[in-house]
Amino acid sequence: MIDHLRLPVFRPQSDLEHDLAIDAQPGGQPDAPIHGFYLAGANAARRLPYTLGSMPRRNVPPDVHIATEPSGSTEVSRFLFNELFQSNVERTNDGRIESLCVTARNAANDVVGGVYGEVYWGWLNILVLWVAPALRRHGVGTQLLAHVETEAVAKSCRGIYLDTFTFQNPQLYLRAGYEVFGTLDQFPNGHSRHFLRKQLHAA
Repeated sequence: MIDHLRLPVFRPQSDLEHDLAIDAQPGGQPDAPIHGFYLAGANAARRLPYTLGSMPRRNVPPDVHIATEPSGSTEVSRFLFNELFQSNVERTNDGRIESLCVTARNAANDVVGGVYGEVYWGWLNILVLWVAPALRRHGVGTQLLAHVETEAVAKSCRGIYLDTFTFQNPQLYLRAGYEVFGTLDQFPNGHSRHFLRKQLHAA
């Protein structure tokens, strides 16, 4: 079992919106695996020689029945992710995942901003970066990101990756040296979802 891992896909905030409260992140379903272990790279899809409709058909065993599961089949989805996770570990010999959380607090010790991410396979995946509305554009986000990068270097990360939307603040990451390596246009309508990365020089 991998109960300590998370998959935000199963939560209402499935797209990992960066303006979610940092203290809301531990909620949802804590026993679903994180998303980073399971998403195929965008470039891999471009290399496929066939579209799904033109792929050569293979003989499925007659006792195998393919069907759509009822909505909310949490038990089945957990089983699938657990099996894929175990398969990934078998191939990489590395199933270690380390959480990283950095917060900004005010004089009353309230969380007014923060970053949550997970380190695995030599990279830090930032899942949430949030700053209270009253403190936005005051450098808090920049300082949080800088602190996280320092922590990532100390953990010998080769780089950091994340995703954000055009209606959020992608300029925060671009100013910090991140580069866009993939984009989903019209997601949602009138906006785009950007995937960004930054190479680090680990200590």
